[in-house]
Amino acid sequence: MSEQPRLIPTDLPEFDAFWAAYPRHDGKKDARAMWIKIKPGPELVKKILAALEWQRPEMLRSEKCFRPLPETWLRGERWEDEPFHAPPALTVKPVAPTRFTTARPEWTALRCSRCKLAAVDRAGNYCSACRMAEGLTS
Repeated sequence: MSEQPRLIPTDLPEFDAFWAAYPRHDGKKDARAMWIKIKPGPELVKKILAALEWQRPEMLRSEKCFRPLPETWLRGERWEDEPFHAPPALTVKPVAPTRFTTARPEWTALRCSRCKLAAVDRAGNYCSACRMAEGLTS
């Protein structure tokens, strides 16, 4: 009793459209088998291709080895993923007064001429970090 090999149809135009749109072309036989298992109708095919349209640029930014295989993408129903939206740009918040600036209010007006951030001491134009970076501290 010999087992017949399972035949997988090769003329699937919807799968060919998926394969052309997907950014990683490895494991075509497994991907085709998963496509047949899913049995996508016309609406699902549109949804899959629309998802690839916004996911493809993100996948192309990563190395090939980090992109999911097409079969894995289909098995995981990744067309249901939501688009990634980058968080808004960070804004710089004003720094609260430190013990250094509140202890010596007269120093708050004096800013480092190199970094323009830290207060300087009475000895020069640089803050302690910039003095060390310039090699001015013994």
